[in-house]
Amino acid sequence: MTHSQSKQTISSTTPNVQKFKRTADTSQANSSKTELDTAARRDAERLAEERIRYDPDVLMMAYPWDEAAKDVPVKSAELVTKALESFLPSSAADEVLTLPPELDKPALRERLTSLANEFKPWLLPLGDDAADKLCKEKPIYSYFRDVVLFVMECLKKLHTGNDVPEHYRLLLLNSTGSDSKGKDSTQGFKVDQVLVLRPWNDGIGQGVKEWRYANILAVAEAKVPDNVPAVKKKGASPGFNLSSSVGVTLPTNLRAAQGQMLCYSRQMYESQPNRIFLWGLTFCGSLARVYCSGPDCVLSSADLDLRTPNGRRLFVEWLVFMSMGEDEQRGFNPAVRFVDSKAHGKHWIIDVPVLADEGYDSGCDDAVTSYSRGPTVVAGSSFGRNTRGFPATRDVNRIDKPNVFVKTAWQHAERGPNSTRLSELDCLKLIKKEFGNGEDGIHVPILVAGG
Repeated sequence: MTHSQSKQTISSTTPNVQKFKRTADTSQANSSKTELDTAARRDAERLAEERIRYDPDVLMMAYPWDEAAKDVPVKSAELVTKALESFLPSSAADEVLTLPPELDKPALRERLTSLANEFKPWLLPLGDDAADKLCKEKPIYSYFRDVVLFVMECLKKLHTGNDVPEHYRLLLLNSTGSDSKGKDSTQGFKVDQVLVLRPWNDGIGQGVKEWRYANILAVAEAKVPDNVPAVKKKGASPGFNLSSSVGVTLPTNLRAAQGQMLCYSRQMYESQPNRIFLWGLTFCGSLARVYCSGPDCVLSSADLDLRTPNGRRLFVEWLVFMSMGEDEQRGFNPAVRFVDSKAHGKHWIIDVPVLADEGYDSGCDDAVTSYSRGPTVVAGSSFGRNTRGFPATRDVNRIDKPNVFVKTAWQHAERGPNSTRLSELDCLKLIKKEFGNGEDGIHVPILVAGG
């Protein structure tokens, strides 16, 4: 029996996961798919109200962790922000376009100009010609898509050639705008918009036509502001400024957006066996929020007002850092990695710290490496431990004949012999000690590693 709970990373390309089908309980057996989906949405809205907490530092979780390598993504974010701002003049006197020299190339200028002309209504104070568009959800998704394309075009120009780090990823959205369904979806409902992780050398175009839950970074949900009539006034805010104080009642449409985001994100845990926390986005008019969802709660940023330079800067930084950051910052477990090799096909590599007889040493650099085609026990809840189970082998040449079972996402490695409540790891160590290798006809799993 193997167990893994190390610090955690991401893999941007994930295979279809072999898994047992979940069955509904008796009370739901006669319910239609629509009723089940409606119940899931209501449950997600309840969880949003109970679990979402404001955290002023949530955006810092995306900031580069590697002190030695942070200068490149930070500088890139500055250049992309300057490029974006050059298309958003604050007055008629600022109409002259001044791109940063690194991005001032004729073909790129033409492409960026085309994209900026599309998303300007979203990022500038509203006039009579744009107000009606922001009173509908669908244009918001198109604006969001075009901003993301703008950022990716700039990053691709800044970072080309063979020196691009392996962990860089393109972030692309569904090119159709909104309301699409993942090819691997097990849910009945469609998702409004998703950020998809793609290899750096992929084309950008208008985004992706098809997507899978296995390959997405975040779900995005947009709503019109609650105060829709006020939005139609020239120069009015296309959203509402929300207090971050504890106990403040959030506007109805924002709460609905948060609930749908959680509902649609749930399958990411099921389809990504190495996912340990999730990112998400909501938009209410031109106000954006970024979320980071963990085992017990969801951390929410304050409103990012995309009509202001500071709001746009923070939003661009998040996109750049997610694109250029390490897999761990995107929410993936570095100890569980997907590989597609010519010799052994698509499979997972899982590193588990060695468990000595006297106990687990968290500082130990040694690890038992196992190989698996994929989990047979999958995760799938918005919160909790999201345990996965992988039939595996320590010999990659025998990957289709697994002889160990790797369990991931245990909450505690061990509590110690003096604890009144033993952890699972403690229990397995006790089983090994008491029963050994199946003496007296008793056969139990043998614990070979854990952490």
